[in-house]
Amino acid sequence: MMDQDKDRMVAQIQSENQQLHRLNKKLIESQERESKLISQELHDEIGQALTAMSFNLAAIKADLTPEIDTIVSTRIQETKTLIEQTVQHIRILTLRLYPSMLDDLGLVPALRWYTDQFSKKTQIETLLEVSDFNTRMSPDIELTLYRIAVELLANVARHSQASRTILSLHHEAENIHITIKDNGVGFAMVADDESGLHMGGIGLFEVKERASLLGGKVVINSNLGQGTQVVIDIPWRKH
Repeated sequence: MMDQDKDRMVAQIQSENQQLHRLNKKLIESQERESKLISQELHDEIGQALTAMSFNLAAIKADLTPEIDTIVSTRIQETKTLIEQTVQHIRILTLRLYPSMLDDLGLVPALRWYTDQFSKKTQIETLLEVSDFNTRMSPDIELTLYRIAVELLANVARHSQASRTILSLHHEAENIHITIKDNGVGFAMVADDESGLHMGGIGLFEVKERASLLGGKVVINSNLGQGTQVVIDIPWRKH
């Protein structure tokens, strides 16, 4: 009787885990749709409005006569510069919300752009190493891999205190490997019932969830004062 009760409990837990997994997948898909919509609206509406304002200021400046105080011309130029900076910030924001270049150019060019922006913003030397990534994958897979890489880099910026990090992508016949390694402060590993490792925060938990949607696994190696390495293996044949 006790064995039957145990079997029922195990079956119930497995069923609940599967349901939670399905709900999490739907939540992520919903978030991605919303991010894409907001990104498009920012680009189309606000971006175009700011560009029109810049054109108007240029026209006003062209109509100024020499008799008008030069302060006016200076203020117009300052405002025009501010608008140009805002347009650039919105462009970066829209790409962070939803990387349109992922659709247009693919995973590797999108990550090259992002790692360059990440390095400039955080002052963490960031290298992207890619091998055998010559073919395009389905949009949902590329987006998931992109989000995983971005979250891994964000985790480095938040916690590692690193000065250098390497993001590697490798595609084999049966697996996709994503590895990130930093020279930061590291952390003490803690046992976890499911994977043997403590995920080290919400960011890495999200990485694990996204990887699991593609049937992947996450392994972390870290020691205090010796940096951290995160390795993600995703089976290619499932896609």
